Amino acid sequence: MVASTDSLFSVELVVESVAIPNESCLFPAVAFRLLDYPTLIIHSMNPHQGDNIRRKLTANKSPLPKQFPALLDETGAFAFRKGKSCLLKMMIATLLRHLQNTPLYVMILDTWP
Repeated sequence: MVASTDSLFSVELVVESVAIPNESCLFPAVAFRLLDYPTLIIHSMNPHQGDNIRRKLTANKSPLPKQFPALLDETGAFAFRKGKSCLLKMMIATLLRHLQNTPLYVMILDTWP
């Protein structure tokens, strides 16, 4: 028997690293969206650091590489090692029905510029 009262659920997404071979991506971020909840974005670096790097490079007018080697780990992937979580409040039967019919959307974004 399924309970008819609202329950609280926690959804966590942790990104260890992201490999983006043969593509141009300077400041990667991972965005995920579950059901009708707002999209959450996990940045590979602090946005304030990214803004500082962006300002210096645009002022310098130097050509941009496909990827910044300083942001890659020893395997050639972007190291994130962070995550986000969100709380869902709804009836368990409703949540199960929605999860069975709605995908979890995950996208890799380049947040440069």
